[in-house]
Amino acid sequence: MFEHTKFYNFICSADENQWEKSPSTFPKYRLFEYTRDSVLSDVITEDGTILTDISKKPTLFVNEDIVGKVARVGQIKSTVDHASDIVIDFEFYDDFLPIPNYELSDLMF
Repeated sequence: MFEHTKFYNFICSADENQWEKSPSTFPKYRLFEYTRDSVLSDVITEDGTILTDISKKPTLFVNEDIVGKVARVGQIKSTVDHASDIVIDFEFYDDFLPIPNYELSDLMF
């Protein structure tokens, strides 16, 4: 499945169909958008080089506050860099049930 790690990917999209099929195109400006500086320094260099293989991290795929949508746990299989976008090839894990958005909201601090 994935290696034991203290990090995971959290990818959130306002597009309600973003995670309906893989691969999916995601705007690059959203990458690391809300990542804390203390975490960012372990993940990416100042020149933008990603230091960690994000495909080895578990990933939570979420839609922003869209009623009826669920978050899914999975893994990024690969990425392709295209100008202002990144194409993400991903898979969901069948071992993890979908998580209703309202449950994630209840966990926020």
